[in-house]
Amino acid sequence: MDYQAAAKLCFLLGFLCCWLITLTIRAAAGAVRLLLLRMEVKELARQVEQLEQLEQGEEHRSSDSI
Repeated sequence: MDYQAAAKLCFLLGFLCCWLITLTIRAAAGAVRLLLLRMEVKELARQVEQLEQLEQGEEHRSSDSI
């Protein structure tokens, strides 16, 4: 293998490694984003449940006073 072929091979391998690292970083960022969205959805569901319980409590109080 001559010098030019070895240089091309090293360049291609370096490019491939950089590309794989970039994909890995993007996948990790996507996973973190998904995890944060899941946590936000759980928090919103908890808040909705609290509001529904509060609303039911107010309905019971208003029906008791009638």
